[in-house]
Amino acid sequence: MDIWLVISFLSVWIILIGFIGLTLVKTGSIAVVFRFKRFVRVMQPGLNFRIPLIEFVEHYSTQTHQEELPAEADMIDRVHDVAEAGKKLPFRVLMKGKGEAIFYMKKTETEWNQVHFQELDEAKKTALEEDSLHSPLTGEIAVVVEWYLKDDEERSIKNFIQNVIPESERNREEEVRKRIEDMASRTLQELLGPVTLGHAQEIMPFFSLLIRERIEILVGEKGEIDRPWGIHIRDAYIKSIHPGRRVNEARADAAASVSKKQEAIRVAEGMATATRLQADADAFSEQRKGEGEAARIGAMAAVMTDDNARFIATLDVAEQVLPKANLVIMPSDLGAIGGIIRLGQEIKK
Repeated sequence: MDIWLVISFLSVWIILIGFIGLTLVKTGSIAVVFRFKRFVRVMQPGLNFRIPLIEFVEHYSTQTHQEELPAEADMIDRVHDVAEAGKKLPFRVLMKGKGEAIFYMKKTETEWNQVHFQELDEAKKTALEEDSLHSPLTGEIAVVVEWYLKDDEERSIKNFIQNVIPESERNREEEVRKRIEDMASRTLQELLGPVTLGHAQEIMPFFSLLIRERIEILVGEKGEIDRPWGIHIRDAYIKSIHPGRRVNEARADAAASVSKKQEAIRVAEGMATATRLQADADAFSEQRKGEGEAARIGAMAAVMTDDNARFIATLDVAEQVLPKANLVIMPSDLGAIGGIIRLGQEIKK
């Protein structure tokens, strides 16, 4: 009886363990089996078995991941300098004005020349002058990257497990997204920073090719790399480039503030210049007055050598000064002086 009890007990446990060990792998995904944290094998879609308590699995999609970076459009905060909770800032690149920028001119199907504004033909210069998008602006850029895990190559899956080590509690798929996002951000700064926003929009497919190449090198699909990620980049491209409304408004406000200060300085300088000119004019006027008075005195001195002139001057003095005198009785024998005084009294009357 005891033996049958033990057998029954063991049978229940075997059934239970077998049930627990069953693992369903969904279509479009794989399950990676770890035993004591070491990679063992890959489970394909369907019903699979693992050893409970010893083997653990991680499930990964083999479908194409379409990542819009830095986030989906409705999760982008384009207004603030610090993103609101649950949202992310767009990729922002401070782009050059036409005078300092580099322009890519197509030489062949695969070759481009880098030239500066001064090296362009006159028609191109005129067109750039009339387009405000070739002024210094902050561009807001969105990038799309499509990638997938190669489920038919165990070597690729092993590389994915061994070479994509998650950080900050991310899983491997989230780690791939984070690393690609960082590479896209650095590449945008490097490639688009030296050009104008208008030129970047004009040749956006060319920059998309460069970004894709950088990401393919990052994951180990191109170039020589010791630790390939085991994933394939299906596509990578720039989705949009447009002026950053909030950032450019702030720059415009700053420019307006500087302009107002410069205008105040110009007004102050104008007032100071006007004051100096008026002071110079006043000084000149006083100088001319002095010169005129000196000339008058000199002329009078020259005239006074004539007797008739002295007599006329005497009459002037009598007319201007003596009527103000308060004289009543004067002797009649004072000669010429007495005559002048009497003449003054008559004028006063």
